Amino acid sequence: MVNLYSNIGCDQNYPRESILYEASKKLILIIMTGELYNYVHRGHKHVQGWLSPLAKNLITQLGEIQDSYLDIQGPVCEIGVHHGKSFILLHHLTRPGEKSVAWDLFDRQEENEDFSGCGNKQIFERNLVKHKCRLDDIEVFTENSKNLDVEKVNFLACGNPRFFSVDGGHTSQITKHDIMISFNSMCDKGIVILDDFLNKPWPGVTDGFYRFIYEENNFSRIYLIAIGGNKLFFTNNKEAAKIYQAKLNKRYLGFSNQFVEILGQNVLTIINEQLSIKSKIKYSVLKRSTLKKVDEAS
Repeated sequence: MVNLYSNIGCDQNYPRESILYEASKKLILIIMTGELYNYVHRGHKHVQGWLSPLAKNLITQLGEIQDSYLDIQGPVCEIGVHHGKSFILLHHLTRPGEKSVAWDLFDRQEENEDFSGCGNKQIFERNLVKHKCRLDDIEVFTENSKNLDVEKVNFLACGNPRFFSVDGGHTSQITKHDIMISFNSMCDKGIVILDDFLNKPWPGVTDGFYRFIYEENNFSRIYLIAIGGNKLFFTNNKEAAKIYQAKLNKRYLGFSNQFVEILGQNVLTIINEQLSIKSKIKYSVLKRSTLKKVDEAS
């Protein structure tokens, strides 16, 4: 899997409208495995869950950066898979023989402390089949993440994960624990994907992240990459973080990109500006229509 998105070569100093216009005139070459292409462009729409278009694109492009620029290999893992919307995407970023490991409470909802999601194992497994996942490379466990440790994760995944999605319990304590497990188990230059960071309905996630930093003294170990699509992406390698940021910053034309400082580090924030552009177009049409009526009335 190489060159998921070709560089369309637009100057990032152009106004966003110009960028979108120029981009629309160019052919963007997309080369993916058939299963990944089908899932990214169509299949994900038929899996119930929470994965914004921006998050989907970010994960896909980070996978391509790992593959094409960093030569990272290894399994992918997710805590809190629900019906598999993001897990299936992560799985299709792997090569044959690389494990994809899922943990969820599923029918043990009495252990769901904050009612953040309600996974269904039967639906999840049907979705794996429907979207042509390599079932021999997938391990699914009905498990409370509180029972996981680094050694267990690495054993079940047959290695150090290159992607680890954290979307389990959203309390501060559970989030801190799940980040600790994911971060300490992943490979060099791997990525932790934390869902609902800075999301107002789930303040425990943000608090758990900062508790992981402050209480475990992880200032010098964690390197932030990006915030976008309701997710925070971070790694354990400073140079890799710079590469991830540089590649993402070039690709998101038509979006609002800026660097902000968090924990004394620059983190790339990516906001989907397409809705605001549509609003501008609607406003422009309405304005012209109104002026025309005024002219006719006068």
